[in-house]
Amino acid sequence: MNVNYRLLATLALVGSAGWLQIGLAQEQDIATHRSYLAHIAAANASLRLNEAGEAKRWLAACPGAHDSWEWRYLQGQSDSSLQTFATGNWTPIKVSYSKDGSHIAVACDDGWVRILNAVDFSQEAEIKIGTQAVYAARFDPTGKRIATCNRDGKIAVWEIATGKQLWEQTSGGQGLADLAFHPDGSTLAFSSWFRSSPSVKGLVSLWNAETGEQTWKTEFGVKPIVVIKFSPDGSRFAVGTWDALVGVWNTKEPDSEPQEFNFHDVANYSAIDDIDFDSAGERIVAASKNAAPRIWNLKTNEIEKDLRGHANAVFAVAFADQGKSLISGGSDGVASVWDAGVGRVLHRFMGHENRITSLAVSPNDEHLITCSPDKTIRKWALQSRGHFQDSQSSESVYGVALSNDKQLLATGGQNPSVVTIWDYASKRPLRQLPELSGSVNYLDFGPDHNLVGGNWSSEMVVWNALTGEVLLKLHKDPKFGGIQQCSYSPDGRLIAASVRNKLAVVWDAKSGEIVTTLPMEDNCWGINFSPDSQTLAVGDGKGVLRVFVCDTWKETYQADGNVQMINSLKFSADGKKIACGSENGNLVLHDLASKNKAVVAGAHSQRIWSVDFLSDGSRLVTGGADLKLKFWDPTSAEAVLTLSGFPEPVYNVVSAPNSDEIVIGSMVQLELI
Repeated sequence: MNVNYRLLATLALVGSAGWLQIGLAQEQDIATHRSYLAHIAAANASLRLNEAGEAKRWLAACPGAHDSWEWRYLQGQSDSSLQTFATGNWTPIKVSYSKDGSHIAVACDDGWVRILNAVDFSQEAEIKIGTQAVYAARFDPTGKRIATCNRDGKIAVWEIATGKQLWEQTSGGQGLADLAFHPDGSTLAFSSWFRSSPSVKGLVSLWNAETGEQTWKTEFGVKPIVVIKFSPDGSRFAVGTWDALVGVWNTKEPDSEPQEFNFHDVANYSAIDDIDFDSAGERIVAASKNAAPRIWNLKTNEIEKDLRGHANAVFAVAFADQGKSLISGGSDGVASVWDAGVGRVLHRFMGHENRITSLAVSPNDEHLITCSPDKTIRKWALQSRGHFQDSQSSESVYGVALSNDKQLLATGGQNPSVVTIWDYASKRPLRQLPELSGSVNYLDFGPDHNLVGGNWSSEMVVWNALTGEVLLKLHKDPKFGGIQQCSYSPDGRLIAASVRNKLAVVWDAKSGEIVTTLPMEDNCWGINFSPDSQTLAVGDGKGVLRVFVCDTWKETYQADGNVQMINSLKFSADGKKIACGSENGNLVLHDLASKNKAVVAGAHSQRIWSVDFLSDGSRLVTGGADLKLKFWDPTSAEAVLTLSGFPEPVYNVVSAPNSDEIVIGSMVQLELI
């Protein structure tokens, strides 16, 4: 046999080169993946520091396709504005809405006022005020006139349609001014400052809006007065000064002594840059350079809240939603949305790359407008933000469930209103459900808007959540102990509950009769039906997962790995994987086909309260007692994103069907991300 050794040697070299190329490709893939994770982590860290611009740059440089959940989420967080108007070579100083919300007035640094359409930001008019910066531009109640004040100390009123000046007066101020129309349009209030040796005096004055005649004037404080506002009913007007003072006058008796409020108890520099009355005219808020806006009650003269959440100066503030919410804009370019009653940040709008100098809430409370020296004006959607709020529902949220059609959200908490049904789209409550006492700890939807709920007092009830009708009260032997969790089979046939006394109990969802009890080696907690309703998974107090075939109740899978109690478990949407979160923070991913498991020890530093897969199966989400929400690659069990800073343990994580949305629930917060 003749052997071609040269050919064999050549083939061997080619084969070695091929394997080398494969090895290099794999190394490049690993390096690209590591770079991707590093960019995601850097963008996330930038957002935690409120550096939206930096986050955008990290995300833009991120290698690979930009289609993962975490990339889309961080991109949305880095700029969540609905619209952006780039101003080009001029800088917006102050923005305000017309009374009907149809237009926006922009006071500009180049001596012009621009009138924008509030819907699409198209410019509909511009008026040349002078050669120096315009500090404020305000619509009158009709929307046909606009009042302006600028750096040269002039105040004027203009006809918008023609750009004609109706009157102009020298104000006596020397810059850093503001003005406001009385709600009936008859009076114009003006604030500024002037030099009075050896210091500066604040200037406040009232003018006849029709004739331009000054009707009243006073001095207030020893620093510039940079903001002036009327109360919604026009009975009061107020100013805020760089002397950390707020003064409030009676409009009909301006010569009487004003109410005074101040930040003089605060050690940090507390110059005031903005103020606002609530819709009832009973509270006033001031934005201060001390980073904590303050709300005062005008009836009691007492401080209601110091809003702590900004790291540095706050330049703009406004009440919204009938005084329930408050918006503040800071030096970090972030607009924070607060619950004005409890003083907690509900949401942060990011997108600006410089400080927010002015903001305005639309008259219908749907939109927020902000402007910045980054030469942009931005619009944000207030009503679409992801917070479910209602004074009648329980303040503490223990159980959360979402209907398969995303129409209804159910929450369970403490008395007196223990189960609340919400319209998922509007985030508004529809009704309270009766028949359960104590704390409702777990809820789950079946088909046709049927909902099961249970508590630690061994009660379980099934409702039609759409109508509020009670369908069943499930009977349970008291020896079973309290209910830990419950699960409704997707086909609507069965309801299962994990109970304290080493059992999983299964009921017929139509008759309410017990179908079977499944003995466990320890108390069980996590429980979930598979998406095809063919199997039931149960986790126990020793960290053991068991899977049973429905109807025969034969055990088909058993595995450990969690070490301690499995607090939560969930099937993936395709039913091929089960994720288990445990008391000690371990996360275990079980592959039912291969019967392999991936154990992530210390996935959370404390108990994992809740787990769920995103609807497309691309990510696993876990919520922990360590106040963190984590996202994992379910194939590699690798962490890809960590969101922190939640005010309470994350008890509930619910992925919305056929979307990127996730409902997050804790004792004090229920929100959509």
